[in-house]
Amino acid sequence: MTNEKLSKPKEQCHSFSDSFARLHGVKEAIILKFLAHKVRKSKKLHDGKKWHYDTLDELAKRFPYMSRSTLHEVLKRMAKDGLVEIGNYNRRKYDRTQWFTVPEKYMDAVEEDPRYFNVAVAESHGIAEAVLLANLDYWGRYKIWNTIQDIWQPMIPSVLAEIIPFSKSAIRRALKHLQKTELIIQKAPGTSLYASSEWFSRLKANLPEASAHQLGITESSG
Repeated sequence: MTNEKLSKPKEQCHSFSDSFARLHGVKEAIILKFLAHKVRKSKKLHDGKKWHYDTLDELAKRFPYMSRSTLHEVLKRMAKDGLVEIGNYNRRKYDRTQWFTVPEKYMDAVEEDPRYFNVAVAESHGIAEAVLLANLDYWGRYKIWNTIQDIWQPMIPSVLAEIIPFSKSAIRRALKHLQKTELIIQKAPGTSLYASSEWFSRLKANLPEASAHQLGITESSG
């Protein structure tokens, strides 16, 4: 079994700061990390600050897993909480472009403890689902590349809620949805052991039938 055989095509991923999300919210952490990156690179100066300008329509393209109305509400909430400052430096009155700057104290904070997730999965299934699947994909890839044949990973909502910035109920719903859509597999009913369907299939394909059966990697799993 080689890494080349198990390699995956590059997929678009987004990330957010775990620690920042716990304090301010996951959507806020995602958006602010993007804005901080843009402000840092910006050459647009107004009132002694760097600004990044964008429209809600463009932001909705950037974050396809958030609707335009959701982005509007989250940005309004962020401005109220002082996470971002929204200005207007447009030359034309009808121009709906918004200008954003990020307080210096948050510029580095949004980069800490990064957690990655697949954009396409988030758009189709939700952010919590994408984060959980990324977790299982990581462990599936790690175990196979390190020839650890026990593909199953404990996914206990009460434990995960201490690690990722989602509630126990949100994690339960996400796991149920991922299982229903066959993106993950449960080892047996009533257990908290799961595997990514993709890496489950890859491992099974590379094991002799006897070994697969011994490890519980069978057609009846899930």
